[in-house]
Amino acid sequence: MVTLYQRTNGIWYVSFIKNGKRYQRSTKAATKKKALQFLATVDFDHSTNRSVGLQSFIQDFLGWSAVNKAAKSLENDRRALTWLLKLIGNKRLDKITIADIERFKSARLQVASPTTVNIDLRTCKAAFYVAVKWELLKVNVFSKVPQMRVVPQTRVYLIEDEVAMLLSGIAENWFRDLVMFALNTGMRRGEIVNLRWVDVDMDRRVIRIVNQETFTVKGGKGRVIPMNDTVYGILCNRLSISSHVFTNQAGGKLYDNYIQHRFKKYIRRLGLNPNLHFHHLRHTFATSLVKQGVPIYEVQHLLGHANVTTTQIYSHMSVEDLRSAVGVLDKLASAG
Repeated sequence: MVTLYQRTNGIWYVSFIKNGKRYQRSTKAATKKKALQFLATVDFDHSTNRSVGLQSFIQDFLGWSAVNKAAKSLENDRRALTWLLKLIGNKRLDKITIADIERFKSARLQVASPTTVNIDLRTCKAAFYVAVKWELLKVNVFSKVPQMRVVPQTRVYLIEDEVAMLLSGIAENWFRDLVMFALNTGMRRGEIVNLRWVDVDMDRRVIRIVNQETFTVKGGKGRVIPMNDTVYGILCNRLSISSHVFTNQAGGKLYDNYIQHRFKKYIRRLGLNPNLHFHHLRHTFATSLVKQGVPIYEVQHLLGHANVTTTQIYSHMSVEDLRSAVGVLDKLASAG
């Protein structure tokens, strides 16, 4: 029995049984007409689940990724897999070895940081798990390769004095509001510029982060963020001149890169840490909550992390925090 079906990546596949075993093959066609034309050329007596080449898999996978992932995740997928193809060639998936991946790591390290190389490794590993799910592979070779050792970085978030300096140094009221909004919601840059008034409930004081036709929440899962008084005040003072909450001065839509460039301009002008990006306002939000004793699982839900392990990177404490902690012992010593 031969079955023709379309996967969520838009590509048509054929499934058939030979000698009691089921096989699947990609037709590499995005329309049923072309898939049927491919079907007419297949010799099912000699066809098996031979592993496809890396280039063919990448094409199918990126089609699937475009449908199922956020734009940033799709960008990561495309970058990592393009580099993989460039550095190891169009090998059959089942012929890619640990040695190939180690060469990939070494070559990437010549032009990227260890952190970026690790992101690429995790991205390729996730893609190859999809290949296993699609029955193109039996084993994910990336699961056998360790990540790069990364030296812990110094603090990359804003402390209280730096927040005050940044806010006082921003000339435009609308951009100051946007930065303060980010500091008090922990929302990602893309979530802020795509936030619509229809997803803001001023009566219940909550903000809904949802998928839209032109925007997908990272991880694909929405969440609800309660407003504190600061956020509520910012929104009360904004005029609903557009379907979007934050707009440029002409009422037009803002874009991620524009926000990032403007933020970096102020970081440089004020002499703040040059490694700071707009995304670090989200880090500042999370770090501030943890320092105030908010449970890590509550921070996880506010940030929209699928795994609490991701959130735990914000559980860092400064030397002064630790100094205060051990300082309580001085009282015991003096009492004795």
